[in-house]
Amino acid sequence: MARILFAAVAALLVAPSLASAKGFDLEYEVRFLPPEGIAQVVMRIAPDAGVRVSRLDLAMPSKRYQVLAADGALRRQGPRLLWEPPAAGGALHYAYRIERRRGSARDALINERFALLRGDHLFPAARLLATRDARSRTSLRFRLPEGWSVETPYPRRDGEVFHVDWPGRRLSRPVGWLIAGDLGVRREVIGGTQWVVAAPRGERMRRQDLLALLRILHPELEALFGELPDKFLIVGAGKGFWRGGLSGPRSLYLHVDRPLIQEDGTSPLVHELVHSLSRIRGIQGERWIAEAFAEYYAVELIHRAGLIGDARRQRIWRGLERRAAHVSSLSGGRCSGSCVAAAALELRTLDRRIRRLAPSSGGVDELTRRLARRHGTRIAPDELLAEAEAIAGAPLGPWPRRAIASRSDPEPAPRYESASQVPMTGRPSASWSMK
Repeated sequence: MARILFAAVAALLVAPSLASAKGFDLEYEVRFLPPEGIAQVVMRIAPDAGVRVSRLDLAMPSKRYQVLAADGALRRQGPRLLWEPPAAGGALHYAYRIERRRGSARDALINERFALLRGDHLFPAARLLATRDARSRTSLRFRLPEGWSVETPYPRRDGEVFHVDWPGRRLSRPVGWLIAGDLGVRREVIGGTQWVVAAPRGERMRRQDLLALLRILHPELEALFGELPDKFLIVGAGKGFWRGGLSGPRSLYLHVDRPLIQEDGTSPLVHELVHSLSRIRGIQGERWIAEAFAEYYAVELIHRAGLIGDARRQRIWRGLERRAAHVSSLSGGRCSGSCVAAAALELRTLDRRIRRLAPSSGGVDELTRRLARRHGTRIAPDELLAEAEAIAGAPLGPWPRRAIASRSDPEPAPRYESASQVPMTGRPSASWSMK
């Protein structure tokens, strides 16, 4: 109730400033065409009086995007398209080829039953040249085949129209997973967040199981990240699709055959949730940084929520130690399963070092919150260590060790009985950004 009242008061306070702010209306209209394997998109811009949108520099390689028509001037520079709309606004019409492959499997597809893809790809990234301080008021509209419905990570405004807003961004783009078709959908509001689980009808998506697990995990997620998004979408599919999980802004994909908690004790669901909610990413060649946080909490959060006991937790960490025994370096391109295990172990070591020097600091939990406030900015290992040392108040020694040796677990981390007992130095406010 307090949160609802606070939101209402805040809306009244900011309403005058929003009403007077200069900006432009940006509408994306999507029409799916299953026989052609494409989506047709219309991108419409309508600026306020005194506002000029001079140019949009769009990442639109010709092998994936085909321009159909445009108002104003168009110029191609390799994989980028420069669009200069008329001063009064205009529209860009293009077609997008949907199917994408990840090795031998797909991570995007359209057929007669459904379309599953990421908005990051359907709506290309853009550099905006416009009147100073002008921001977009973005809406997303769908024209669907008969019998289809659609789900996105954004609040539904009316029918198949969604409101898209990314605070701090001049151009709010509808990134994240989306799914349309003959869908089976379950939704539930937990702690102020509307969790939506959607998959094509007939797929073995464990919608109720997912919502039940999220109800248990939600207090731990809030304790770690603070206020969660108002809406979060989980999508899934089966045969022919990537047999794992993939995170996105305010959303994630999970193959229908993936267990919510694996036999090795880690949770693919929590792993992808942490990716999505933290937006922690390493610089090029340091992908292990993001994987370290995701896998570390894939163990720790299910333990804090009471889903596994102390003895099981220790066995999980010993299993990760065995898997990481031969890892000599974390840096490089991909991060294999053994690399992910090694990275999680490095983060556990860092947590212990911080807590030894500053027992009430919150350890890696506080580090996670600080890095999440960087809104997806890529992080180098030395930056991560410097932030950890600021929390500990003292040097932490060489880290990461790179060489991971199999060893026992003599120093268990603290067991939290509830979210309220997790040490915190402050509860961050919600602030979400794009990948």
